Amino acid sequence: MEWWFYDLMIYLSGLLAKDTKANISAMNFLLQATSLIYIFPLALSSAVSARVGHELGSNLPKKAKQYKNE
Repeated sequence: MEWWFYDLMIYLSGLLAKDTKANISAMNFLLQATSLIYIFPLALSSAVSARVGHELGSNLPKKAKQYKNE
């Protein structure tokens, strides 16, 4: 489904204008927006997992559970 979305966006950006700079700008905006949508939750998940892992490794399960509830 995601690949179809990219294909559709490539097609629609080609219809925007005959100016190639506008087409490239539209595709750049699409790629940057999707990167932000994917990278932010991934970074947050990695940070929380690392902190919980460190607390569990230090044998502090109550402190690890505190991160889960925040």
